[in-house]
Amino acid sequence: MRHAPQRAVLATTLGAVCLVVVNLENTRVPMAYVEAQDIPAIYRTLAHEDGAIVAEFPFPESRRIANNGAYVWASTQHWKPLLNGYSGFLPRSYGRHWEAFRGFPDPSVIDALRAAGVTHIVVHMARYPDAAAALRSVPGVTLFAQSDRIRIYRIQ
Repeated sequence: MRHAPQRAVLATTLGAVCLVVVNLENTRVPMAYVEAQDIPAIYRTLAHEDGAIVAEFPFPESRRIANNGAYVWASTQHWKPLLNGYSGFLPRSYGRHWEAFRGFPDPSVIDALRAAGVTHIVVHMARYPDAAAALRSVPGVTLFAQSDRIRIYRIQ
């Protein structure tokens, strides 16, 4: 029975060493923090849209998926499904969507958005200054909300 206290001390020491080693490894990775930006109020207009499925433009290619982080943050104002997700998992569908959507604001992209189930698109106008003119004549696409930098369109 004398060995039981020694085993407990050994086990505790080994556990503490493992804990320190695991955390030391994590200190080698530089972690940058970005201050959260205010979310534009226009995003709240989507909150009461039943069944809304949202896509934001620009829709970054797979290797730039981290650019969707701001869109995910903004989606907390409406909590609707967002095609521009961002996590540790990249589904194959993301690459297919990027291929289908990369010609935006060409009106032909609207059919691909409909096929993906998208009901609303959020367009960052600084990147697409011609989007308003291009989408104005597309059947089933209507301006839902706008601010000085963002326009939201409904797709039917």
